[in-house]
Amino acid sequence: MRILIAYDGSEGADAALDDLQGAGLGNSVEAIILSVAELWLPPPPPSSGVGESLPLYTPPGLEGAREHVAQAIEQVRSLAKDASLRVQATFPSWKVSTEVSTGSPAWEVINKADKWAPDLLVVGSQGRSAIGRLFLGSVSQKILTEARCSVRVGRKPTTAVGVPMRLLVGVDGSLGAEAAVQAMAKREWPSGTGISVIAVQDPSVPLALGSLNPQVTDWIGETDEGDHQPNAWVQTVFL
Repeated sequence: MRILIAYDGSEGADAALDDLQGAGLGNSVEAIILSVAELWLPPPPPSSGVGESLPLYTPPGLEGAREHVAQAIEQVRSLAKDASLRVQATFPSWKVSTEVSTGSPAWEVINKADKWAPDLLVVGSQGRSAIGRLFLGSVSQKILTEARCSVRVGRKPTTAVGVPMRLLVGVDGSLGAEAAVQAMAKREWPSGTGISVIAVQDPSVPLALGSLNPQVTDWIGETDEGDHQPNAWVQTVFL
């Protein structure tokens, strides 16, 4: 499994890292920590070999902007490194690396996901980072709606440590719901995990509710190898 984790050092981003422990992702994972600095990049200095036709004189303000950009990039690089060490300590078997980019946070994350094609993209629900406020509502919402892969929005846990995990799965017979159930069935959940499957009938949408129960139970009750998982219980609710 390949996971792209967008990280900006905010409380929301830290919560997303903690939330990974309850994601049932297993041990065979390749993860990339991506940190984005929302910055305008000034033209490179003449010594870089780019734009040699420009005047050699560099306005003091432009030189200061370049220094600010360099410092900001180094700061997000440090954040990404700290996050990778944290993830690696929690999941020793994972292969974890870091990347840093500049630009629009949502665009950079989505662009990286399009190129790398991860199985899962992880974001924080909200951020307060002075580096660029990577996860301010609209940004995480943009990532959630426009990414072409599954997205997990991590939030601070509300249950006490050691309490059996409970999963709520909404189904409606659509291809998206089927993909969600199959993805959940492939993950590795701890013993005692409870799964509730809920389907809500919309009078304006035809839905064969009765046919979902055995179908969902089969998906959740079997692994890729066809072995049943006795550690989880399944409850189906129709509304």
